[in-house]
Amino acid sequence: MKKILFILLCVSYLNANAYDGFDRAVKELKDYGFAFCLEESYVDKKEKAFPPTKLSYDLYIFQRGSMKFAIMGGLRNEEQVAKSIQNFVSQYRSNPKNQITNNKQGIQIYIMECMNMFQNSKEYQDEVERIVKKYCKDCK
Repeated sequence: MKKILFILLCVSYLNANAYDGFDRAVKELKDYGFAFCLEESYVDKKEKAFPPTKLSYDLYIFQRGSMKFAIMGGLRNEEQVAKSIQNFVSQYRSNPKNQITNNKQGIQIYIMECMNMFQNSKEYQDEVERIVKKYCKDCK
């Protein structure tokens, strides 16, 4: 019963916001990029843990959900969109001016880098909007 109510809640939420394709796709892709940034920062890709760690699993689910909601908003070519966002995030993080460190210990603070990109980066906002315009022909 709880599962049915949850599904109905999700469907009603999606239908209530279906008219807002462009803004929804931008929001969901920004979320996807944020989750990818966290995953790239905190999850060791060389570690072949099975089952995956809780953090890596949660970030994976968050990314998949964000991309699926963006697709529901009218976005096409999921693999190309994901690769475009991932490339931008990787380039953003590798730029020394975007790296945030603890002054006392010189330790890089990844969560702050990801939050700064997500909330304050005009470049990130512009790149996400460019990607949505390119891959979402139905979005207005």
